[in-house]
Amino acid sequence: MTLRAPPPTLLFEDSEGRYVAELSRDEHRHGYWPAPEKVPERILLSTIAAEDCRFYTHLGVDPKSILRAVAQNLRRMRRVSGASTLAMQVARLQNPGKRSLLRKVSEAVTALVLTRRYGREAVIRHYLRIAPYGNQNYGAAYAARRYLDKPLQDLTWSEAALLAALPKLPGRMNIYKPEGREAAERRAGYVLSRLKQLGWIPEEEYGRALDQLPRIRLAAKDERPPSCLHAILALQKQLSADPRRWPQDRGYIVRTTLNLDVQDAVGAVASNAVREFRADGAGNLAVLVAEKETGNIVAYLGSDDYYDKDNKGSIDYARVPRSSGSTLKPFIYGLGMSQKGYTAATLLTDVGLALDSHAGTYVLRNYDEAYLGPILYRNALANSRNVPAVEVLEAVGVETAYRHLTDLGLVHKWRDPHRYGLTLAVGGLYVTLWDLVRAYGILANDGRAFDLRWTPAPPSARRTHAQVIPEDVARQLTLFLSDPMARLPSFPRMGWLEYPFPVAVKTGTSQGYRDAWCVGYSPKCIVGVWVGHPENYPMKRRCGADSAAMVVHQVMERLHPEEMEGLQDLSFPPPRGYTARRIDLLSGKLARQDTPYVALEWFKAGTEPVEETDVYREVTVDTRSGLPAAPGCPGEFQRRKTYVALEPRFASWARQSGLELPPLPDYASIESLLSRKDPKLSVREPKDGAQILGDPETPADCATISLQASVEPPVPQVIWYVDGKPYEVVDYPYTTRWRLEPGSHAFHVALPFAPIKSASVKVTIQQ
Repeated sequence: MTLRAPPPTLLFEDSEGRYVAELSRDEHRHGYWPAPEKVPERILLSTIAAEDCRFYTHLGVDPKSILRAVAQNLRRMRRVSGASTLAMQVARLQNPGKRSLLRKVSEAVTALVLTRRYGREAVIRHYLRIAPYGNQNYGAAYAARRYLDKPLQDLTWSEAALLAALPKLPGRMNIYKPEGREAAERRAGYVLSRLKQLGWIPEEEYGRALDQLPRIRLAAKDERPPSCLHAILALQKQLSADPRRWPQDRGYIVRTTLNLDVQDAVGAVASNAVREFRADGAGNLAVLVAEKETGNIVAYLGSDDYYDKDNKGSIDYARVPRSSGSTLKPFIYGLGMSQKGYTAATLLTDVGLALDSHAGTYVLRNYDEAYLGPILYRNALANSRNVPAVEVLEAVGVETAYRHLTDLGLVHKWRDPHRYGLTLAVGGLYVTLWDLVRAYGILANDGRAFDLRWTPAPPSARRTHAQVIPEDVARQLTLFLSDPMARLPSFPRMGWLEYPFPVAVKTGTSQGYRDAWCVGYSPKCIVGVWVGHPENYPMKRRCGADSAAMVVHQVMERLHPEEMEGLQDLSFPPPRGYTARRIDLLSGKLARQDTPYVALEWFKAGTEPVEETDVYREVTVDTRSGLPAAPGCPGEFQRRKTYVALEPRFASWARQSGLELPPLPDYASIESLLSRKDPKLSVREPKDGAQILGDPETPADCATISLQASVEPPVPQVIWYVDGKPYEVVDYPYTTRWRLEPGSHAFHVALPFAPIKSASVKVTIQQ
């Protein structure tokens, strides 16, 4: 025979102390909070007066009460009094069952044993823990919090009497109903009169308590906020996994980091947005908002509506792994800077196909199916270009990148990195919104370790600041992601990605428009959003920039009402000790005063470019032919023009983009060409040994690959050969396309009417 009680209910509040949820092992019974070690006098005496006024004089069973009850029951020929002491009630509450004489005897024996073994104080403390107080509330401490919103220590005499009255008939005295409140007040009046008769309450306080009794204001009946259901379940799951993480400094009230005002605002934004997106095939979305410095979760929306069966609202999409799209690119670019020495002036290539030399896999296109040619590091990331990202990933190595993503918490189960290959840069890895926001929190905090929290860290807790990403790299990535000019032309100005205050933002779109992502962070907070369909169906060209980014922007507006006036500093801080330099966008070299395409970039001492750009060349042309003026050309036909002289790999892109390229020399004959210098010919695309997989969904007319060649010095034309047969005569810059045919094929280029050709490359086409 022991004192037993169910585990206490945890009562969760938001950051302002407002009710969020209660979590109990039995969903139909809540409470069971232990009474204070020293039970407050008013609730102690009121309970004894109501239930067992000779509590301190008997040993658990009151003979006088038994004799009185027997006499009353015999006189009226029915049960009107039970004579149960507090100790006997504890015995009954611990082992409920149908009332009978035998059970009464058993309860009496148990009461005697419990009182002798534990003492009277322990018995009444246990009664105050397990007694029913109506509305599924058990225990005086829990009832005081739910009905009166105060601890037992703060109860007035009238409030203590009202609570002490309820266990008599908790179902009939429901104080949230008028008739129940009236019955409870009558019983409380009786309790107060007993207190007066016993001399436990002064006459003056008795009168005041009677006067206050009908004016007791009950706390509003708490209801679980519907938008918090997924947050509550996530809280419960984390509690089950590790109960030690929950603070107990306020008894069993857990102050969470959630803010119901923000939660409601996020829910309203999400509901309006998803209704619009569903017309384009989206089914649901998830939103997570956290404080930047602390990781405190301010709002958490696992779906638009938990009870929406059509769109599987009961699934917590913030915890469902989905294709990451372009969201991992910042971390790959960061590796390029920290491990390969890439800088803001590094020139990347955005001109077509990129090849994984290990797996022979092509990344076929950017999401917008366009290319930007030579592109600076900042612009490549801000424009979210696929081809440059693959170039950086191939340079740092797939395994190195995979380990880094693991360190960031984006990988939980190790697999062979080459299973993903270069698709790590474009959505091959599946991640959750939770993990993605946590990883971006590392970037937002200058590369330091970051975690998401459901409860605020106690003041005594010491935060660890392990440096996961070098601080200068993290700051540069933040500058890249917050620069609206760097996003041009892929993301036009004044769209959802632009703010009147500093916000670094990255979007992502998975293959087939199945997932749309956006994560943004300001100096104050981090907001992450996922949009997609529960069944992984494609959306109608809904990308991250026009869906998830819209939600992030609208949430940010509500979190930064003052900053929306546009009076804040419009940039994040640059890396410490770095200096700014004007860089030519087309070469990555120092800009001249007359350079037309310029960006301001930051550099660590010793890493900045030292050479001025040389891509803008003045050439004297013959206006009659448009070719370089030959010696003896009359002056009246000579004209100085400025051309863009890019590397040969960018020539095709430059011509398609409308840039004027330097004219090629006018070779009168092949002999005059060869007399100057033997041209060197090579095939740049496809790569030798490539294995290309055809997409069965791609129409036959579109199933092609790019053929690209390099000739130094340039010549007007080359002939492409496929499998030893002439395929096409192509003018400078020698680019064409070839329709895929299954099997092994060889490609080379040659000069027309000259015995000069490139080495042959061999590829295999699989359908």
